This record gives sequence, structure tokens and C-alpha cells, in this order.
Amino acid sequence: MDEVLRVKVVDSTKDGLSFNYKIHTVTNMDKCFSEPEMTTVRVYEDLQWLHYCIEQDEKSEGSIIPPLPNRPDPTTKGALARSKELLGGESRVISEDVVQRYCKAMERYLQILARHHAFRYNENFHRFLDTKELPAAVKTKKAWMKTLTHAVQEVKLHGHKDADEFFSEQRSFIIQSCMRLRESSLAYSKMVTGEYRLSSTFSNLVKHSSLAGSSQAKNDKPLHGVLVKFSEGLDHCRSAAEERARSDDFTLGFVINLYEKYSLKAKAVLHHRMVLLHKKESTEKALEKSTKNRDDLEEKRDQAEAKFVAISKTTRHELTQYHEQRVKAFQEFILQHAERHIAIARQLYAQLNKTIADLDKIDIE
Repeated sequence: MDEVLRVKVVDSTKDGLSFNYKIHTVTNMDKCFSEPEMTTVRVYEDLQWLHYCIEQDEKSEGSIIPPLPNRPDPTTKGALARSKELLGGESRVISEDVVQRYCKAMERYLQILARHHAFRYNENFHRFLDTKELPAAVKTKKAWMKTLTHAVQEVKLHGHKDADEFFSEQRSFIIQSCMRLRESSLAYSKMVTGEYRLSSTFSNLVKHSSLAGSSQAKNDKPLHGVLVKFSEGLDHCRSAAEERARSDDFTLGFVINLYEKYSLKAKAVLHHRMVLLHKKESTEKALEKSTKNRDDLEEKRDQAEAKFVAISKTTRHELTQYHEQRVKAFQEFILQHAERHIAIARQLYAQLNKTIADLDKIDIE
């Protein structure tokens, strides 16, 4: 029987300056979990703890760890900043769906771990899903030095040749993929922002047409009726624009943003393998030039080669799985995107048809 591990974030509530996430798990992995169904409540710091544990696990070396979701900002100030970004600098309206966005990001992160051939067996992942109380959150040091070292190594190894054609092609593809996904994420974000601002513009038109209609309620009843129906039609357009923006944000926008960050993780894994390749080649050159301490140098060469071979095997499998997962994710969200847009267009068409029919019934003579 196939092992089942399904994870879903079923609810989220704001608790002061944090969110509490209710996570429901269904599994038949009775050797790993205490119950076939479990529900736990977690905060963002718990997710940080889990991510840190997986990163520090030696068994994770060579694996592409999914990117940690952004920290939620439950404050009114944070929500207002998001609203201004979407609706313009003068906006004072707090954008909705903030909680749902964070829930979806956390759920996707946990689902990727649950489907992974190694992470799903990680003991700390089991504790995260099954244990009521987790250890105190670990305070990690800022990784600016590690980031700087990584950047220097990337420059140093940029032109380093890889004899393995598979990894050479993967390296080129991932580098291009990072750039294209970054460009797509920025462009798509601008498009979604445009949709939200269009919705805001329709909202202003609805407001003013309604006021105009109210002013004519006593003086000119036919004109009042026309303006009321016109206002209704504009409101349908506003609602459709808002729904399209929300749909775009939660479908294609979500998956593009996710894989923009995920591709950087894949790039980091390839970089790590390249560092090990360079180290292996350096030990081989040192052994060729040396006439002393050859036994120690041979041991270092053998260790470097063994580690490089092991990481190459893991990384090859990880990249294959990553690409399959990436294609499936984009197929899933493109389908959701198309279905939602068709549904919104059909609803708007029906609403505007009704509005036009109502306008035709008004006797303006």
C-alpha cells in the first residue's frame, strides 16, 4: 500500500501581532505518526524552526529545500502598505485576502515537504505535524557573511567547466530560469496592480454616477433610472476587475512568485556541487604536484571524490524531481487561472446583458 501524507492549512486566526495556523494532517504512516489524523496549531516561528532543522540536517545536503514563505505582517500598517501598492499612493482601503495569502503559502510549503522523498521522513517534520508543543525557536545568526562568501564563490566559479553534460546544461537552464522568472514576477505584479487600480477607478465611477442619479430622483425620474442602472453596470465591471486581480494573484501570480524563489534554491544546490567539484580537482592537482605526504593527500582526494559523487547523485535526482514538480505546478495553476477567468467573464456577460435589458425598459420620453 502506498504511503499517504496529506497536509492542509484549514484555518488561520489573528492573535495580537501574529497568526495562528490550524494544520490538519491525514496519513497512513503509522510508524512515523501517533494518529492517522492530527490537527495542530502553529505560528510562523514554528515554521522557521522547521526550516532551520531541515537546512541543518546532513541528510538534506544536495537536496533542493523549498523557500521559506514570507513572514506575515498582521498589522494595519502592513495591510495599508499592501493596499497602497495595489490601489495607489492615496489609498486608505485595507486590501482583503491577506490571511488567505499567507495560509496558501504555508500550505504549499508543507505540501512540498510532504511529497519529497526524503523530507517526508524527517523527524522534525513529523514533530511539527504531530506534537502539540515544539522546542523553543532557535535564534539563527544573520547569514550576511555566508551570503557574501557564496557571492564571491559564484564569481570565482562562473566560468568553471563541468565535464558532466547534464549538470552543465542544468546550470545554464537554471541561471536563465532565475532571470526569466524574476522578470515575469515583476511584470505579472504590475499587471495585477493594474487590475486592482482599474477596480478602484470603477469604484469611483460608481460612486459619482450614484450621486448623480440621486440628485435627479425628484426632477427627472427616467434619467434617475438610467443613472442607477448605469451605476449597477459599472459596479459589475468593478467587481469583475477585482475578482480577476484576486484570481491572478492567487493562481499564476502565486506560482510564479514561488518558483522565482525556488529556482534560486536549485541554483544554490548546483553551486554547492560546483564547489565540491572544484575542491575535488584541487586535491587531485595537489596530489600530482606533491612528493611528500602522499598518503594524506590521497586520503583527502578520496574523501573529496566520494562526497562529490554522492552529492552529484542526490542533486541529479533532485533536479529531475524539481522540473517534474515545476511543470505540474504551472499546469495546475494555469488551469485554475483559465477556469476562473472564464467563470468571471461569463458572470459579467450575464450581468451586463441584464443591465442593458433593464435600460431598454426605461421610458425616457
